[in-house]
Order: sequence, then C-alpha cells, then structure tokens
Amino acid sequence: MLALQERYKRNYRTISLEQQQILAQSTITVIGCGGLGGFIIEGLARSGVGKVRLVDFDTFDVSNLNRQLFSTEAAVGASKLEQAVARVRVVNSTVQIDAVEIRADLDNLPELVKGSSVVIDAVDSIEVKIWLEQVCNKMNIPLIYGAIGGNCGQMAVSLPGMPVVSMLYQSGQKHGIEKELGNPYYTPCIIGGMMVKLAFDVLFDADYETGGFYFIDLDSYMINFISTKGDESQ
Repeated sequence: MLALQERYKRNYRTISLEQQQILAQSTITVIGCGGLGGFIIEGLARSGVGKVRLVDFDTFDVSNLNRQLFSTEAAVGASKLEQAVARVRVVNSTVQIDAVEIRADLDNLPELVKGSSVVIDAVDSIEVKIWLEQVCNKMNIPLIYGAIGGNCGQMAVSLPGMPVVSMLYQSGQKHGIEKELGNPYYTPCIIGGMMVKLAFDVLFDADYETGGFYFIDLDSYMINFISTKGDESQ
C-alpha cells in the first residue's frame, strides 16, 4: 500500500486517494490501440486503472511512425495489440490486462464491452463507432467517443437516452476528416489525454457536459461544447 501511495503521490492534489481507489477498482475497455488508443492506454496505465481491456486486430506500418505512441521502426509489421500489452507491462505491472485480438463488429461488441466501467472509442471506422454506441447505450455502459483530424478533435460522453455518435454521423459518411487532413503527432496526443480525463470524470461522477460534443481547435487553442440535441428531428 505504501509503495502504491508513493507511486501515485503526484496525483493526489488533483486526484484524491478515494478517486485513486475508484481507478484501481475500475475496468476500462479501449477499442483501438493505434493513434488515439496509444495515448489513451498509456494514460490509463500510468494513472493506475485496475484493469484495461484492449481490443485491436491491426499491425503497424511505416505511416504510423509519425504519431502512434507504440509504433517504432522495429515494430513495423508487428501487432498493435501485442505492442500495447508490452508497453502497459513495463509502465505499470500492477495493471491487469485483458487483450483481445479481433476486429470489433456488431456481433462481438457486446461480449467485448461486458463488465466495463467505461468504454473508450479509439477506432477510425465510423460504422464501428456507431455500433459501439448502440451496444454501450443498450448495456448501460458510459462511452467516451473521440475523433481527430488535422489540427482538431472532438470527444463526448454518450449515455443511454443521450446518443452523440449517431447524431454526428447521420449523413452516412464512411470516413472522418482525418482521411483528408491527416494527423500530426500532437493531435492524438492532446485529444487522447483529454479523453482519459473525460473518462475519469465519468468514473468520479464529476462535472461534464452531455447531449453534445466537445470540439477542440488546436489552431485557436479553443474548446467549445456543441449540442446535438437539436439534430434529433433531422
């Protein structure tokens, strides 16, 4: 116990001892171990989340080297999931890891998120994002949604009766703006860190906005909350 208190002592003026215990007792599932996922997973492990469930099916390629935390020249061609697991183990050996190497879909998502305190979306497929929200809402599991592209990002808490993802992607688009704008290093780093904070706010029953999404503009350094409630009739 004393060793753990020493480990997390830099948290305690911001994250209380009681909140640290909540983290230790929580299970957080992260779908996707790439750009956003890497920085999210790192944050969960360093913060002392008790159990992380990691889901991915992909491998690293050279184009990942500019921004994905677990991507190295030596890991090109390697499993993103395996690299994520190895990183968590060297960062914080007290974290329990449940690693599932599979492509998430509508059929397997209920089993993948079962038992989660919070689920975090770090996938780039809009179709999977929508499925993930549907499943989490149905199972009464808070979902942290996130997306990035160029110098901007967005994130939200999706709860039963207050969907966000389905409101954002009503037009049927298949890909987000990252396909056009790309993603530099700092965008997944910043948005991923903010998504960790938002997940903790949910766990701690702290203040956060619902019924819309946070839009983060890294050019202007501004964060705005945009309501999606008015979109429901469209």
